[in-house]
Amino acid sequence: MSTSSSVQQIPDTNDTCILVFECEYSEAAKSVIDLIDTLSSRTGNPIVYVASHTDGTKASEALRVGASGYFPLDDYADPDNELNEWLQEFLANHSKVGNDYEDNNFVSTIRDISQAIAASNSDFETLINRLLKIGENILDSEASVLSHIDGNQYEFEVLRSSGLPLDAGDVYSLEDTYCKRTVSDKQTTALPDVERDAPDLATLGAYTDLGLVSYLGVPVEVNGDIYGTFCYFDTNPRDEYTAQEIVLVELLGAVAETTIQRRQYEREIKTARDEVEDILARIQDGFFAVDNNWDFTYVNQTAAELLERPAGELVGTNVWDEFPEAIQDAFYDEYHRAMDEQMPVSFEEYFAPLDIWFEVSAYPSPDGLSVYFSNVTERKRYERVLSGLLETSQATQQLTEKSALAERVVDDIQTVLGFDASAVYLQGDSDNLLKKTAGSKNLSDDIEEMMQSVAVSSFSEINQTKVVNTTTDKSKESYAVLAVPLADYGLIIIKSDSETPFTSNDIRVSELLGTTVSSALERIERQHEITRYANILETVEGMVWTVDGSGIFTLVTEPLARLLGYTVDEMIGTSFERYIQDEDILPIREMANEIRQDPTQSSQQYQTVAITADGDEIPLEIELSTFDEHSNDQEIVGIAQNISTLRAKEQQIKQERERFRYLFEHLPDPAVELEYCDNRIQIQTANNAYTDLVQTSEKDMKGEKIESMTNTLIPGDPNTFSPSTIMTQEITETTKSGRKHFLCHQIPYSISGRSRSFRIYTDITGIKRREEQLTVLHRLLRHNLRNELTAITGFAEVMMDQLEEPHREYARRVYNSGSELQELSETAKRIAETITDDPAPMDPINLTSVLSTIISKLENEFPTAVIDINFSEDVYVLADDRLDIVFEELIDNALRYVNTGNPYTEINLNQTNGAVEVEIADNGPGIDPVEWEVVTREREVTQLSHGSGLGLWLVTWLIEDYAGELDYTSTENGSIVTVRLQTTAADSFEKTSY
Repeated sequence: MSTSSSVQQIPDTNDTCILVFECEYSEAAKSVIDLIDTLSSRTGNPIVYVASHTDGTKASEALRVGASGYFPLDDYADPDNELNEWLQEFLANHSKVGNDYEDNNFVSTIRDISQAIAASNSDFETLINRLLKIGENILDSEASVLSHIDGNQYEFEVLRSSGLPLDAGDVYSLEDTYCKRTVSDKQTTALPDVERDAPDLATLGAYTDLGLVSYLGVPVEVNGDIYGTFCYFDTNPRDEYTAQEIVLVELLGAVAETTIQRRQYEREIKTARDEVEDILARIQDGFFAVDNNWDFTYVNQTAAELLERPAGELVGTNVWDEFPEAIQDAFYDEYHRAMDEQMPVSFEEYFAPLDIWFEVSAYPSPDGLSVYFSNVTERKRYERVLSGLLETSQATQQLTEKSALAERVVDDIQTVLGFDASAVYLQGDSDNLLKKTAGSKNLSDDIEEMMQSVAVSSFSEINQTKVVNTTTDKSKESYAVLAVPLADYGLIIIKSDSETPFTSNDIRVSELLGTTVSSALERIERQHEITRYANILETVEGMVWTVDGSGIFTLVTEPLARLLGYTVDEMIGTSFERYIQDEDILPIREMANEIRQDPTQSSQQYQTVAITADGDEIPLEIELSTFDEHSNDQEIVGIAQNISTLRAKEQQIKQERERFRYLFEHLPDPAVELEYCDNRIQIQTANNAYTDLVQTSEKDMKGEKIESMTNTLIPGDPNTFSPSTIMTQEITETTKSGRKHFLCHQIPYSISGRSRSFRIYTDITGIKRREEQLTVLHRLLRHNLRNELTAITGFAEVMMDQLEEPHREYARRVYNSGSELQELSETAKRIAETITDDPAPMDPINLTSVLSTIISKLENEFPTAVIDINFSEDVYVLADDRLDIVFEELIDNALRYVNTGNPYTEINLNQTNGAVEVEIADNGPGIDPVEWEVVTREREVTQLSHGSGLGLWLVTWLIEDYAGELDYTSTENGSIVTVRLQTTAADSFEKTSY
């Protein structure tokens, strides 16, 4: 029962006394003090703390937080103890109802409850029965029950009943019981007369079927969840349940709740204890535990033996004080990592003071660390030996002769196993006699004779590694000799030092060595046997098999078996026809019979589909032939090639061809495919745009020679276009739409030794016509405009001399406007000459030299100008002979147009990441923003915004030709124009400067 629900049910009057009991098993006395503190703050009732035993500290804490009295139960079971008298006196002093309690045997009831609690050795059901009985005596009730509720299932877990048709273990629906309200409200439910106090519950089965008309129940909670109810029933109605009766039943319920929790805790503790004891009983490794201060709290016997310290001596000491050498090893880092991260760790580490390798697993908890460890020194040595044997095994797989294998084994016995005397004895290939094939160096004759004797005598007797104790003939020295059988091939004989016997690990690794060598000997013999089939493997490629006259496999190579999902052994002895699709069985059978009937004929191929072990289908191309054309044997040799990739490639090529055909057909420009043969040109294919242009279908053109056709757009002379060169050329042809200009692109390729090419014709008629029109218009305007402007400025100059003001000013304006137009005309002429010529190849140009030449020229033209130069070393850029136009235009413009004072220009060169920036700063008015936006394409060219600065257009176009950038910034005193160009090494081409 929760504290909050209990407190809510306690009447806040002086008629009620609250007793708070502490059970013996309580592990947190603080919770009792907290409960008293809560009750004191929420009720005005006197509180008595009934403790299990005398404890002055807890008594003072209870009185401090609001307890009215304190009474220990150390000897409460004694009838002569003074609790009864003490309670009566206490109640008389704190409540006027003390006599009422005495009249109702209240003190007796408290005694009964305390005795029930004190009987902690009683089983659960007995204790609950006692509590139920106490309530029955108080209430004079007919039945009482501790129920357990699971979902909607209501069970009588412990039941006391006199005459009612109820049994412990009975199960009902919670919805048919009064307890559903107790559970729903999570508080005490008191119904002295159900029909009177809760008529809506009179329809439940508890009322209609069992005839229970009076009910008092309290909820029982365990760990915050509803466990069930503690309640009392009667078949007769009551007038009421008194406050004292309700409090006592709640107290009984609280005790029952605590009893259930205790049972649950005891079960959990027992389970955990059993598990721990079982685990500890099974531990064969060393085990110790440390607390948060790294002090040993437990050390088992195995750990003490491994650490060579008595367990009693270690417990209570600090692990790092006792083993300071471990601080420098992985032990310290891993243990701290486990505690810091609260995650288990496992590792292996060598501890030098004990000369032991440990395998360690450490498991952290908030309170400390549990460590399991074992001595794996022998295993580590064994692993090192195994690693060496692995190298031996790998090396032996490369050897093809028995003698070389035997020599390698003797060397490895010394370097890997550590034995200085050994020999390998193998049977001869012809006489089957056991002979020494290889032996350790510097073996004495006496030792060799002894080892030979052991080998001969043991070969026919042993089938597993065996230790033989023997004596030399001459020196009569005794030795332990290890005889390691090599299947039917021979033995390895290893002699141990007389002082050092063979260990179990020595025997195990020697057996592994013997197995490895036996396998290598078998492989060498098998390779020799395979060479006898070399005539088969030399005549075929790929996956190989042989079948007898009945089509049964007699030989299958591993690649073929692996492809089909079988082992070689699984396929040998089975029918070839089992592995191919049904429709190919008869054709392949007939082909094999033809080959058998005429062994001299060449091999035959057939494409089939193989069926794998998983039911998958694999396309194969098989080739069948006889094993020996001079033999009468019916055996057939076959090879197979997996053509899955070929099929997939064919499909891919088909798709690529279809995609290219679609592109070719839908290309908007006319396109044609040509083939060059015997100095003639033939059309292979043409797209729709081409056939529409020449008004001839592809069918009529295909395969025809060019010289026999008209309107092909292709010159009859193949020398016009080299058939093996990528070329672009302008051509002019008359078409159905008139005379057309085309830009013809040729892309050559070859197929099956034949030269072919694609030609694509891009119609540039409109571009050519606009070029002609612009040329004519430019020449006309430049000639006529220049002549007329010359006349205008001449007349205006005469008028300035002859007219008076203000007419003289008008004449001056006409003169200036004409001069500007003449200058503009000259700039346009210069642009035309610059941009219409084919640009020269890009070369390294000495930018420093170009700038110096231009500055010298402009200093003479503008004698009052100041030009600051901030560069000295040579800088080379990729450009051509038009580069001086760029900087002459920019610097001239900076000097020519000035706001006030003399012209001033500052020129800086900055190199960064393969580029150079030329900054030209001036004190002029700068570039008109609209003019700049038009030139940089940020604003469209219109009648209102077209840009009148032709020089700026010229600079922009040239810089773009050089793959450079032009930038402009307005400043407080003028403006800065920045040109970025790509730099290059001076010697990458022939140096050029202008």
